[in-house]
Amino acid sequence: MSFIERILETWVDGVCRFAWGAIIAVLAITYGLFAYTADNLSINTNTTDMLSEELAFRQRYIEYGDAFPQLSDLMTIVVEAATADRADVAALKLADRLRRETDTVEKLYDFAGEPFFRKNGLLYKDIEELEELADRLSQAQGLLGSLTSDPSIRGLSEVLRLAVEDMRAGNAPIGDLSAVFDRIAEVVEAQAEGRMRELSWRSLISGEDPKPSDLRRFLQVRVKADWSSLSPAAPAMRAIRKIAEEEGLTPENGVRVRLTGGLALSTEELSSVFEGAKSASLLSLTLVSICLLFGLRSLTLVGATVVTLICGLIWTAGFATAAVGHLNLLSVAFAVLFIGLGVDFGIHLALRFAEEFRNDVEKSKALRIAAHAVGGAMALCAISAAIGFYAFLPSAYLGLAELGLISGTSMFIALFMSLTLLPAILRVAPIRRRPENSVSAAIETVGPIYRYGRPLSLAMISVAAVSVVFVPNIRFDFDPLNLHDPSTESVQTTLDLIRDSETSPKKISILRKDVEAAESLTARLIELDEVSRAISVKSFLAKSQDDKISIIRDLEFVMLPVFDSEAAENAINDSAETDALKALGEELAQLTATENISPAIVASSARLRGAIQTFLSQSGEGSEISNLRAGLLGLFPVQIEQLKTALQAEPFVLTDVPLDLRERYLGSNGVARVEVTPAFSVETNADLLRFIQAVQAIAPDATGSPVVILEASRAVIDAILQAAITAGVLILLLLAAVLRNVRDTLLVFYPLVLAALFTITVAVIFDLAFNFANVIVLPLLMGLGVASGIHMVIRARGGSGSVSLLQTSTPRAVTFSALTTILSFGSLAVSGHRGTASMGILLMIAIGFTLLGSLVALPAMMSWLKSRQHSS
Repeated sequence: MSFIERILETWVDGVCRFAWGAIIAVLAITYGLFAYTADNLSINTNTTDMLSEELAFRQRYIEYGDAFPQLSDLMTIVVEAATADRADVAALKLADRLRRETDTVEKLYDFAGEPFFRKNGLLYKDIEELEELADRLSQAQGLLGSLTSDPSIRGLSEVLRLAVEDMRAGNAPIGDLSAVFDRIAEVVEAQAEGRMRELSWRSLISGEDPKPSDLRRFLQVRVKADWSSLSPAAPAMRAIRKIAEEEGLTPENGVRVRLTGGLALSTEELSSVFEGAKSASLLSLTLVSICLLFGLRSLTLVGATVVTLICGLIWTAGFATAAVGHLNLLSVAFAVLFIGLGVDFGIHLALRFAEEFRNDVEKSKALRIAAHAVGGAMALCAISAAIGFYAFLPSAYLGLAELGLISGTSMFIALFMSLTLLPAILRVAPIRRRPENSVSAAIETVGPIYRYGRPLSLAMISVAAVSVVFVPNIRFDFDPLNLHDPSTESVQTTLDLIRDSETSPKKISILRKDVEAAESLTARLIELDEVSRAISVKSFLAKSQDDKISIIRDLEFVMLPVFDSEAAENAINDSAETDALKALGEELAQLTATENISPAIVASSARLRGAIQTFLSQSGEGSEISNLRAGLLGLFPVQIEQLKTALQAEPFVLTDVPLDLRERYLGSNGVARVEVTPAFSVETNADLLRFIQAVQAIAPDATGSPVVILEASRAVIDAILQAAITAGVLILLLLAAVLRNVRDTLLVFYPLVLAALFTITVAVIFDLAFNFANVIVLPLLMGLGVASGIHMVIRARGGSGSVSLLQTSTPRAVTFSALTTILSFGSLAVSGHRGTASMGILLMIAIGFTLLGSLVALPAMMSWLKSRQHSS
């Protein structure tokens, strides 16, 4: 490499001659690039753009998106309450406000609140379910009629008192009175304790306990999102939360409103990623500066290196702006990568300069000697690192390819800055000569270890051989949800929904050419054990409508007169309601002493009597009675109105179904969509894979987010393997061509192989799964891991043996280069985004093992080989 070294020495000599001119020129260009970047660099936060459109699964997903554009970029609003009644009322209230919020909301979907389904909802029940409901309503005529005419605690107490009297007279109870007593007791107990609780009349009438999915109501909104922003939908999310608060839909009032869905997840993830990247960049620069202070032991050297680093970072950002025009979720990490890697060049040049300068060599000459001594190795390291990054360019993972282009080029920018701006600053800046520091002495004391080069090398090789066993056990986490910040509302809500298969958002979509083909596929899918629901547009056409209408008409004849009962003329007052509660309590006391009453009713009546006594003893009048009335009967009128509407059901055809809903399953070009829901929680990768594979066995062309993330993971793994192999082969050829020695080439690769195997072993042992973010570690290791080996081998080729090598500045430069890289990448580990954090952790581990390989394994191997050479 003498030719390259002479060129670099000549370049640095010219820089030293015109140091101020070089500094002014670089700073002027830096200022211009800073202004250019600030005005033109944008952020592409759309994660779907990070994969090539040429991939088959991406083409299917694009076709799906083109056929059903209304399904993309939606935000889901989850309204939750302790009762289905309250959740429904709250959702209707919120939907009404959001329809008027035109500044941020473009379209609102509330299918459960559609008048069509309010009117015809009973037609979607099975005939058996409808008949059972009709029987329950018929039995409850008296209760419902009395409460309709007197919707107060007085009316409710009187109805219950009469029912108790009837049982005491020996008549069979009407319906499940024990359940009625228990549910009313829950409300009274809560009120006595100062807690809010409401009686669910929907549950009482249906006779069924609510499922978790019944306590949730879903709204979907299309909002105005700005994808060039770090928080595309943040203004809309703030507006929705503000409206919910203004309407009293808060936990204090028994309602929780949460935001999730693809758009909310993207917005909160992007905020997490970029906030983490910003914090990591600042922390990285701070930690690197502190480490430099300990390593270089000179404020001048540290200041010059940091200024060089910052200017190089701005130049890299300028290149990214010109070459790509935007940053994505992966390429935003270029700053941390540049700080961690770019500083290496400065450290090696600065320490070699300090080594010469300490020996009374004039500054310009010391810089020329340093450039000649380490410039070739620096250039080789820059090319190797760039190859490691550029190996991502052919990848179908476009986000990774863009990171590769930016970071690969940044290595040459860092090299240029380290051989231009850094020597220019050192030439003009005042600097004191210092004696060798204690760090070098500490490293030198390691020398005696290398008398045991053979056993140490054999030990390293043995551990590496064992590590090979762990390689097949590498785990890849293909669910991007696991990369998000788990503390964000959208992630927590999504996980809650996934755990309940009834509300799981992990649904698969399949396109068919027409409605008939979709219906045929639906019938096959619903037979799968892994599928709970398979829905096509025809699923919204209720079956056996004539038979159901007949049942509903009979029920209407019986119930409408009950629902239309005139209200009692006697005004409701607190005193009357208190008296009614006392009377009910007395009647319940007598019931417990009556023979032949079922134990369940005795227990529930005793509970209700105790709750009433506690309530009356603590309050019983004024606002407490009003609050109890609201808890017991506040939702009753709403439920009666909904029942009256449902009894107006009429036969309908498919075209009567709301257009917004039909368009989700039948495209304008006639393409029909089938939506498939899992029959179990798909929170784990294994369960999600089981669901996907079951559906793909019948419909290989399935798409939707579960399929896309699985296929994307396969594409990413292929891309990473391709990048790793490409980088490894190219770097090997480069080293062979430059070093022209097979042994030295293999020695440079030796610590790299050890680091890769040890990193994989640690990842497997501690269950550190690879994912879409940290999977870049292994290909990067190809480019970054050889740097230390290059410096050590080239310094040894310059005349240093394995022990005397430790007495030079090279081991210290290698040590502090690795430490600065570890600290820089380690700053990523503090990110709230789990993907970014995992990347930082694995990079720290990998570079740590690289340091071990370069400072322990490599010199030991060199010592062993040298001893064998001498003995032979």
